[in-house]
Amino acid sequence: MLKNKVNSILVRMTGYENASSVSIIDLSDTITDPREGIYYSKGAPFIMSLPFSIGGDWLYSRYDKSSLSPYYQAAAAGLRLNVLKKKEACNAIKKVLIDYSKMVVIKHPNELLGLDANDSAFNNACRFYDMVLPWDTPNVSKLSKMRGDNIRKENLSYGLNSDRTLTDGYDVDEKIEVETQRIYDLLYSIKRNGFKFKPSNCVSARVYIRQKKFVWRVSGGMHRAAIASAMQYGSISVRIDQIIRREDSLHWPSVKAGHCSESVALKLFDRVFDGNPPDAFGAWKKYVANLQ
Repeated sequence: MLKNKVNSILVRMTGYENASSVSIIDLSDTITDPREGIYYSKGAPFIMSLPFSIGGDWLYSRYDKSSLSPYYQAAAAGLRLNVLKKKEACNAIKKVLIDYSKMVVIKHPNELLGLDANDSAFNNACRFYDMVLPWDTPNVSKLSKMRGDNIRKENLSYGLNSDRTLTDGYDVDEKIEVETQRIYDLLYSIKRNGFKFKPSNCVSARVYIRQKKFVWRVSGGMHRAAIASAMQYGSISVRIDQIIRREDSLHWPSVKAGHCSESVALKLFDRVFDGNPPDAFGAWKKYVANLQ
């Protein structure tokens, strides 16, 4: 019981989950608005179906043909060919990932978040994930370690023992191979078997609310969500781990802890809500526009 409670708290605070997940209420057939879910679940995480038209990945990438998600665009490239012809599909996927890794090089949180040194509390960071978002728990070192461990774990599942990412800007060849194989494997599996929903291991998301509108952004399962969207699935069942209201900005943990001012926090919120990336994504944004 205690382990389940700790895991639930961890998920709500960080968006990351312990391997042994608890039973979560499935409201997919009950609600259409995540704001309703908090009453049925009494504040705990819950599952509901959400349309891809208002979804996106971790921060700025919406799920449509102009998506800035490299996983979406790589999957779309593979789908334009015959997925059953592995070599051709993998080459198409790999080309998109190579182009992305050249155009989007992010070594620091300020580049990722679009902050200048005067607005940032992360000027001494070593990696781009050495930071917290305004609505995160304010423990930077803990969240940074968790993200790094999660990246390494995913890489290890394909034989790469490192925390290398596509945006590191150097020594990314092995990472590109890993991501090519991973995207192809998911494409092939979904093409053959359909998208399999498992309540114990479903895509997780955060919901962002501004006035009467809401959007959702993936916090876990970005590959699966992006690929399902690229395959023209209209909606997906996701686990809602956190609901973030713009009007609550003064109460966001990292604002209260002094990691950023309220004005900077609201700027970041609006970037995420609108899918409006900072300058570090400029070349990639033009590249994606030319794919249409």
